[in-house]
Amino acid sequence: MGIVLYKDGATEIGIGHLAIKDWWAPFEKSGFGDGEPTFTDTIEGGDLKYAANILHDETTKVGCAVKTCNKDGRLVIDCRYDNPLTTDDTIYTTGKVCSKCKDTATKSCSKLGGLCVAQP
Repeated sequence: MGIVLYKDGATEIGIGHLAIKDWWAPFEKSGFGDGEPTFTDTIEGGDLKYAANILHDETTKVGCAVKTCNKDGRLVIDCRYDNPLTTDDTIYTTGKVCSKCKDTATKSCSKLGGLCVAQP
């Protein structure tokens, strides 16, 4: 899944910061609700789709590119994820901090964030 964001008057470096703020703001405002967060058609069609893919517990790689459109001077940022969400996918599994890290040989507990971290 690609994410495209247009911003007037931004620099190629500054657009990354603007994009992250724009993608995060809807989640910070409303979250996904109670219970296991599930990627629904409503999320896919709304502002939470960006935060959902960033927070997806199967996302281990994100790649982004920025391009200036010469015709009108706008900047475009496009980001791709290694495991994009589809309808009815669980965004992340809730539970006790790092409790699921031991379930796989490819993850360990990050003491800093209390999250499971994929090992290279």
